[in-house]
Amino acid sequence: AKCELGGSGGDWSIEAVEWSHASAVAPGIADNFIVAFRNLNLVISVAIETSEIEWRLSPSLPSDFAFADPVRSRFYNPHSVQQLLNGNIVLMDDGSMRPNCTCDFDGCDAQADNCYSRAVEYELDFERMQARVSWEFEFPRSVSLTNATAGVGHLSDLSNPGTTLRSIEKTDYYLNDGGSVYTLGNGNYVVSFTYIDNVFGDTQWPNATRTFEVDARGQAIAELITPGTWRNYRNGAWRAIPFDSVCGETADCPAEMSDEQCGELT
Repeated sequence: AKCELGGSGGDWSIEAVEWSHASAVAPGIADNFIVAFRNLNLVISVAIETSEIEWRLSPSLPSDFAFADPVRSRFYNPHSVQQLLNGNIVLMDDGSMRPNCTCDFDGCDAQADNCYSRAVEYELDFERMQARVSWEFEFPRSVSLTNATAGVGHLSDLSNPGTTLRSIEKTDYYLNDGGSVYTLGNGNYVVSFTYIDNVFGDTQWPNATRTFEVDARGQAIAELITPGTWRNYRNGAWRAIPFDSVCGETADCPAEMSDEQCGELT
C-alpha cells in the first residue's frame, strides 16, 4: 500500500510505501500495549515502561506462538485488537491476504472472490506457546462447529451436509479494511461489518454498516443496519463502539432517585 504525505503548509508532498500500517492499539492487562499491524498480519505486545516487544503473534512473520489449527486459526489484515481481562486477544480478521481470497489491495472489494471477514478471539497458552481460537463470528454462515447458528434468521455451518469451507468463503461478509469487535459486560460481543453493500437484497443503502450483538456461542441475537455516510464514500463507517449511555442516562426512574443520585447526573 502507498500513502501520500504532505507538509502542514501544503507546499510539499511525497509518496511512500506504507509497509506496516498500525491499524489498532489498545492497553493490555499487564502494563503493556497491544498493537495490530494490518499490512504485516501481525499483533504484538509492547511493554509500556521499556517499549520492548514482549511477544509476537503472526501467521506470516516469525511468531512466538504457533497456531493450534494451522489453517483455520490464522488471521489476516487485523483491526480492532484488544486484550481481555482473561488475557485473550480479540480482533477483526479482515482476511484480504487469506489463501483463496482474490482481493489483496485497497479498492478491490467489488472483484473479491472467496474472501470473508470475521471477529475472532484467541486464547494464548504461554506454556505451549500456542494460540487457539476460543470464539469467532462470521455472517451469515458459520464456520465454527460449536455454533448452533450463524446469525439472526440463518442456520448453516460446516456440520451441515453439503456445506464446505469454500462455499462459506463465497457467501460470508467481507471487509477489505476496517470493522470492529468489542466485548460487553454481560459476556456478549458487539461485532460490526462497517461497509457492506446490498448483499442479500435486505437494504437499499450502499456501504451499510451491519452491527451485531453476539453471544459466547457465536450466535447473533440482535442486528442493526445503518446507512453509509454518503453514497460515493467507499469505506462507509469505521467501527461501532458500545456505550452505556449517551449523556449519563440510567435505568432508574428519576422519581425514585435520591437528591444525591440526581446530583451526580448534572
